[in-house]
Amino acid sequence: MLRVMSWPRGIRRFALFGLLSCASAQAVVLQEVRVEGVEGVLRESVVAGTELSQHPRELPLTDAGLAFLLRRAPDQAGRALEPFGYYGASVEVDTRREGDTVVALLRVDVGEPVRVTERQLLIDGPGGDDSVLQRLLQRFAPARDEVFEHAVYEASKGEVQRALLARGYFRARNRTARVEVERASHSARILLDWHSGDRYRFGETHFEGSHVNESLLRPLLPYEQGELYHQDKLLVLHRRLAELDYFGLIDIQPRARRRADGQPTPATEGAEDDDADDETEDALEVPIDVRLSPAKRSRYSAGLSYGTDSGAALRLGLDRRWVNRRGHKLAAQMEIGQRRSLLGAQYRIPALERLPGWWSIAANVREEEIGGEDSEIATLTVARTARWRGNQLAAEWNVQHERYQSFEGLRRIERETTLVYPALRLDRMDADDTLYPQRGYSLSASVRGGTRALGSDVDFFQASLGGKWIRAQGERLRWIVRGELGSTWTDDFERLPPSLRYYAGGDRSVRGYGYQELAPRDDRGQPRGGKHLAMASVELERRIAERWAVAGFVDAGDAFDGGRFEASVGVGIGLRWRSPVGPVRLDIGRGLDDPDRAFRLHLGIGPEL
Repeated sequence: MLRVMSWPRGIRRFALFGLLSCASAQAVVLQEVRVEGVEGVLRESVVAGTELSQHPRELPLTDAGLAFLLRRAPDQAGRALEPFGYYGASVEVDTRREGDTVVALLRVDVGEPVRVTERQLLIDGPGGDDSVLQRLLQRFAPARDEVFEHAVYEASKGEVQRALLARGYFRARNRTARVEVERASHSARILLDWHSGDRYRFGETHFEGSHVNESLLRPLLPYEQGELYHQDKLLVLHRRLAELDYFGLIDIQPRARRRADGQPTPATEGAEDDDADDETEDALEVPIDVRLSPAKRSRYSAGLSYGTDSGAALRLGLDRRWVNRRGHKLAAQMEIGQRRSLLGAQYRIPALERLPGWWSIAANVREEEIGGEDSEIATLTVARTARWRGNQLAAEWNVQHERYQSFEGLRRIERETTLVYPALRLDRMDADDTLYPQRGYSLSASVRGGTRALGSDVDFFQASLGGKWIRAQGERLRWIVRGELGSTWTDDFERLPPSLRYYAGGDRSVRGYGYQELAPRDDRGQPRGGKHLAMASVELERRIAERWAVAGFVDAGDAFDGGRFEASVGVGIGLRWRSPVGPVRLDIGRGLDDPDRAFRLHLGIGPEL
């Protein structure tokens, strides 16, 4: 052995320089590691699991260091494949060297995978009779004769354990959790045994930190004290509290219970023994603590918007989240725009028993361009809204006064109409993503009618139905289908104000035509609105990048008075951008009813459903 440290300093420096020079001369560069025989996640696992593949390319190796990594690579690659069920993989290592540069090659033969030949899955105790838990055991994966993949096994085991806790088996414990793999026969035995213990029930619910009356919140509880515990009920409670928009923090937790020695034990912690059956009925109830803190009381909003139909607009708003401890709300808004200006206020009172919802009274005045002419509209609305089986319901009583213009020949007539009418509306939406759904639909239906007996200047009845359907096809394509129908029955259509008439054409109607262009015309040739409406659209969208897509569409529809329905058809293409705040749609469309019709640009921003 060479003992450099015992030499004089000058000779020691010379010797170290010589040794470093020799080491540098013998260094090799591992240029590349190629893995053959496996693809996808198997290849990624081999690359991640071998030191040879992970060695930094810029760091030279000695011949001895390279040999060390090459010797370890087969065992490491084999272990990297075991989680996927390949316990008998063979790996050959080869190298190609050009000067100081080395390329390593790993040839992998995964061999025959290990398959499940036997499963012993058991939940004893009260959970053994729970149909939900039994269904989880029946679909436990991997099944017999399937490849034993660790990730699949762990996911299924975790699903059962989470279900036990979610359904109130807080003392459940896993007594046996073993997998026996026999490499020679390529077989695996799964042995799992849980003891569920007794199922807990909901105890008393305690609210803390609420700035509104607790009596207002209790009707929101989706469970009764003594009812079997289920975690999903707490998620429903959280959603209901969040929808009130009163609170900045909502924390719902099962309360810690006490052991016999007086020490606290979290309700979700498994027990060490099997004495759950000895618990008293009170001890099997878990109290629920709901901790709340107020949101900011007043919320101000301001924004600019633009659409080819609506033009530019400035919007200002004030939202008073709660006015008093009874949870009343106040909102005010102002809009100044090219085609519509509005000033309005709304006062809401919670009505959370039976059908949860709101009583509201709203008043607004607006000036809006309808059919090319300005209308001045004042509205007072008293409404009761409610949520029922996933549907949003609204019953309204409206008083509306509208000043507008109509024409007899070329003579302009100033008209005023007062309407008093009730209205009913149903809205439903279901989607996997509110901003960018791959599967979803929306549906809206409404009826409204007024009569002179109630104080209206005209008798009328209207019914409308609209919907939209979105469905992905593969990873890049989406179909978007929408339609709308509406009809009016009245004996004096000229007295029905423009805001209650039907029009078609524009960004959200028949593209390729101007806003409200498609409707019966007055004596000047301007759209005056129709009694009926029918419109349909089919669009195919293809994603070309993470946030970009192109689309092609066909729209058809018309507003008409009666008799023969002649649909106007528009076709076009569009560009879509998935912005952080919602989809942006840019379309170029052309109507097919006139060969000389110009192309029309449509811009839309906002949710798709």
